[in-house]
Amino acid sequence: MVFCHYVCTCALVFLWFLHVFCTFLSFLQASVIFSYIAN
Repeated sequence: MVFCHYVCTCALVFLWFLHVFCTFLSFLQASVIFSYIAN
């Protein structure tokens, strides 16, 4: 039970970090495209 809770917590943290990374990546891509359009 404790092991399952630990695994689920790790999975949630991993998914949250993945979500933050993807959001940062898309923001970076959008800023690059925006600067490309601005030029």
